[in-house]
Amino acid sequence: MGLDMYLQARKFIRTQYKGTGDEFRALPKEKMDDLFEISHVTSDVLQWRKNNWVHGFIIENFTDDGEDNCEEIHMDCERLEELAKTLEAWAENPNYLDATEGFFFGGDDEEWRDMCRERIPEDILAIRKALLWLEEEDFDKEWREVIYQASW
Repeated sequence: MGLDMYLQARKFIRTQYKGTGDEFRALPKEKMDDLFEISHVTSDVLQWRKNNWVHGFIIENFTDDGEDNCEEIHMDCERLEELAKTLEAWAENPNYLDATEGFFFGGDDEEWRDMCRERIPEDILAIRKALLWLEEEDFDKEWREVIYQASW
């Protein structure tokens, strides 16, 4: 048990149509296990474990009420950019983000904080890839979203 954090990319596949008039019809979508049409695909962008500093920042800045209800938080390009810039600042200054308290959230000591900070360059790279992926969206074929969700 503990604070598990996920940043995920989802691609929703639009139904494609063919023909006109009486010949107008929906094209079949690819199927999973030859049974169910695939409506969307989800991929992991990042996973964190007990990084209460990043979690607190996201909850405080990207929820309407500042409450953590383990719900999906939509991360648009602006939010992803703000998260990347915040991580850059945290890389420069270990005290830039405050620890967030929670029974399952891990420690707030310097050693744990610094272990979480070690992966910031890789985190920023993944966030920027997600941002570019969102910007490349082709609305005629699909729509995309990036979401953050924590569980504890």
